[in-house]
Amino acid sequence: MEGQQTEATAGIDPMAAEEGAMANVGAATSEVDRVVGTGFTDDMMTGTPDPIYDLVSVLYHALQGAGASMIYAGDAAFDDDSELGQFFEELQEQDRWRAERAKQLLRRCLGDQAPS
Repeated sequence: MEGQQTEATAGIDPMAAEEGAMANVGAATSEVDRVVGTGFTDDMMTGTPDPIYDLVSVLYHALQGAGASMIYAGDAAFDDDSELGQFFEELQEQDRWRAERAKQLLRRCLGDQAPS
């Protein structure tokens, strides 16, 4: 049956069908532009808008960035490049701030969801 057309698929251009499906996906994106790198909004990927998921993701990526910046600062120090080292230290500081802020907001959101 593979490769054969049925009555239901006869006359359908597969490329046009794919383009139409992609247009529908594009039309579904939020006007608030909550688009992530895949081109899909987080609520499209998880089935629901989820600020807790968003905060956990920001926290994770901020901590990942802080760790990477620490390694990069060490690389710059090894090469005796103080300007580059300072740049990576600034990035690490910004990522740590972002992580702390995400933790604060996460605590608040989780507290708001606690049963009363």
